[in-house]
Amino acid sequence: FFFCMIRRPPRSTRKASSAASDVYKRQGQKSVLIVGGPGTAKTSAVILYSNTKREKLFKAFTFSAFTTPSILQSGIEFELVRKRARNFEPEGDKMMVMFFDDMNMPMPNRWGYQPTLELIRQLLEQSGLYFLTPEQRGDFMSLARLQFIGAIPCTCLLYTSDAADDALRVDLGGRRIIQKKK
Repeated sequence: FFFCMIRRPPRSTRKASSAASDVYKRQGQKSVLIVGGPGTAKTSAVILYSNTKREKLFKAFTFSAFTTPSILQSGIEFELVRKRARNFEPEGDKMMVMFFDDMNMPMPNRWGYQPTLELIRQLLEQSGLYFLTPEQRGDFMSLARLQFIGAIPCTCLLYTSDAADDALRVDLGGRRIIQKKK
């Protein structure tokens, strides 16, 4: 993912659209992760921009605490058509943008992992998924002509100079806070 942080909401929808447009132009076909606080128009910017790009198909997935890897994979597979035995692409010759909103929402399992995010990691690293149907389980399906955009609220602390100046704690990329011994 290319990382983009939105610090304050745009003053108009036109600026929100141009903010997303700038990210798309700079990154080309790469995937993008947009991070910002509540009300910074992350979702609005992506949706407004997607409405202006007719050469790309668009599909939005809004995550919740009940989003599971199988639900997400079924939704992705539904949008694609089989081109060859194990190769899937969007219909026609268009590129498809898949937007994952509120990526932090799926519930962690009992070990603290978020399997839904592991599925997204697999999509990005391997450009595909493994079949879930009993007769093809374990076979890999390649996905082509896809771009991914993720949006996540900035509810965790990121490493900043403010966090570094705090004598009581150290922030490790928003994952956990370690209390320093006195």
